[in-house]
Amino acid sequence: MRTKQTKPPLHNDHKVLISGIGGALLGYISTIFNGWEIIEPVAGISTLTITWYLSWQNRELQKQLGKNVIPKRTFEITFGLTQGKKCDGPIVPLDEIRSEIQNWLDLRIKNKQPFVTGILEKTDLIYPLKTESMDLIPQHEPGIIFYGSLSPHHDKDRNDIEVIQTLNSLANHLGSLLNDKRIYISFNDHQWTLETLTQKTPLL
Repeated sequence: MRTKQTKPPLHNDHKVLISGIGGALLGYISTIFNGWEIIEPVAGISTLTITWYLSWQNRELQKQLGKNVIPKRTFEITFGLTQGKKCDGPIVPLDEIRSEIQNWLDLRIKNKQPFVTGILEKTDLIYPLKTESMDLIPQHEPGIIFYGSLSPHHDKDRNDIEVIQTLNSLANHLGSLLNDKRIYISFNDHQWTLETLTQKTPLL
């Protein structure tokens, strides 16, 4: 007589995800989720199955939200308001930065060039400063963060390279005003500074 096999008990402190394909039970996933990110090793099921499951969920979500839904693409440009590379230089007023961004935007529109729109936020930058004796001392200065995300309607056909070139153009415009290339740019999971760009990098 064949003995009936019993399923192993599940841990109470874990959330259990049961994944099925074609009605066949593939296994149990005993894991902990942080949002959509799996942060604990998976027991009893392959990584390929998990990847398929999350991909299926993304497709189902897109069906619910419609065809105009695209992955979120965000950018951020951060810089200090001190003019020049020395921290004791004159401070550029926020209104002047706002006007320069608007001037850049106006010029791009007139030339029928791509542009970005975002939120301008004043902040404080805190970092170590190297003295003449090569010591590091804490330093702070007023700064600006210009950040935003691409529109799911108007920007869905823009490729990442073009967006990066557009961000470089704006950063270069602001760097000319500040007489400083210490401008930090990020787009999605990538970040760089204006001073690391070479002359071969197109700015559009």
